[in-house]
Amino acid sequence: MITSREECNNIIVRLGAFHTEMSFLGSIGRIMSGSGLKEVLELIYAPNAVTHMIYGKAVSRAVRGFMLVDTALHTLMTNEIFGHDVSEEHENEINHTLSIEHPLIMEACEIYDRLQEEKISLEDALESQTLQAIQELLQKKQKEIKQSRTSKLWLCFLDMVAILKRFLIAERTGDWLLHLSTLKEMLPYLAASGHNLYTKSAYFYLSQMQNLESDHPDIHAHFMNDKHVVRRSDRFWAGLSTDLVIEQVLMRSVKSTGGLTRGRGMGEIQRALWLFSIPTLAEYNHAMQQLTGTGYKTSDQHIENSRTRMERDNKDSNLLTEFLTDRNPSTNDKTLRNIETGMVADNDANADEAKTVGDKIIESIAGNVISEISFKKKDQIVTLDAKRPSGSNIPQQPQVDPQLMFQRLTEVGQESLNNTAELFEYKLSSFPSSLFEANGFPKQASKATLADAIWNMGDCHAQELPETNIVPVIDGGSLLYRIPWIKGQTFFQICMQYKVHRSYKKMIFQPNDSHGWLQ
Repeated sequence: MITSREECNNIIVRLGAFHTEMSFLGSIGRIMSGSGLKEVLELIYAPNAVTHMIYGKAVSRAVRGFMLVDTALHTLMTNEIFGHDVSEEHENEINHTLSIEHPLIMEACEIYDRLQEEKISLEDALESQTLQAIQELLQKKQKEIKQSRTSKLWLCFLDMVAILKRFLIAERTGDWLLHLSTLKEMLPYLAASGHNLYTKSAYFYLSQMQNLESDHPDIHAHFMNDKHVVRRSDRFWAGLSTDLVIEQVLMRSVKSTGGLTRGRGMGEIQRALWLFSIPTLAEYNHAMQQLTGTGYKTSDQHIENSRTRMERDNKDSNLLTEFLTDRNPSTNDKTLRNIETGMVADNDANADEAKTVGDKIIESIAGNVISEISFKKKDQIVTLDAKRPSGSNIPQQPQVDPQLMFQRLTEVGQESLNNTAELFEYKLSSFPSSLFEANGFPKQASKATLADAIWNMGDCHAQELPETNIVPVIDGGSLLYRIPWIKGQTFFQICMQYKVHRSYKKMIFQPNDSHGWLQ
């Protein structure tokens, strides 16, 4: 519709790579929903942050978290193939010399050392018989464990993370052909997970880019010379997606103090004045830097290569490896299950067939007009935690996010009710969210605020003591830790441990203001 006008014939509409990456991260989270990935990530991130990671919103955290899980899974497979546990031997070391006596590993280490010393090229290293032999062993191992549906699902996760890595390489290095090939690899997973808009847009985008060399040879030549990304420096790994730069520069300034959304207004005059003044503001900024002798410069060392970041990554990787060792997806069990809870999926779940399901959807839209392409929910994958049909005899466990429920209730209450506290007069969850996390583990105690609240009320001593209806209140924050909590106990059993029989008619035990009242 855009290219139908003569003045727009030379305009090429591109797909935003950064937002496509966000959508693909959400596809990974959708496909792995109910598999135990969320519980694994909660070992190194807060539960609320993991929710945003699974949806593809917290991009940096999601990329790091998925890659750490990918590293842990490959570590487990390597340990099984070569019979050596590297994580236990060097748990807290970053740079160490491997003590594996397997000849392939020793030769691979030698190739790596020669590659670092620039005595061998990357192409020669990849074509070496040693690395090819290791690759064949890994492929053989993957073929063996694919007999289990759970293992097949997690191998699908490894494939998706590998695609994500190649896509990031394409954007950072400006590799145009790798950019197109990775987008093509993303298509089945986007379609299978229900990301229909990006499936349609990416499919149409790839179709147009196939004819770019013949229709616009000059632009194709620019893209082949890494001009499809924006660079703020001439470093090799410094490419930025165009839509990411728009978000970082234009949208950030629009939404900052003094921006269009902070009082200036969004009228046509305000927008034009704002956009045309940006080059002038850049000159002012440069002049101020020269006048004050200050400037914004980046370090030659990437933040990912700093010792602090490597120590943190090493610690988190070992933690994930230890956790997955006891919950290894590579088992002889052929069912599809959650590696953390052990919940077995019903017969309708087919998340482990995401690639096959997505390929069928892509084949169904081939040759159709873009405006007539439609997607059906029944063609998408069925995840492990999907709600079962109403006629099923299998008991259903509704998925409720307490944090999301709380946020929605407070938002509605602030607009509709004078007293928001009325919303919380009823039980909202099967466990007290003030005492326990969503995974069932007790929360860490925060500093008690009851005493401060009482003293801030003014004079706290009573002038006269009533003769009846006296209820002693004990602030027992320190007593909360006197009684050990046994793993697996219910909330009622834990409460009964704190029950005290004394000569009081009635007593309220208040462990902490943030943990509620126990009566």
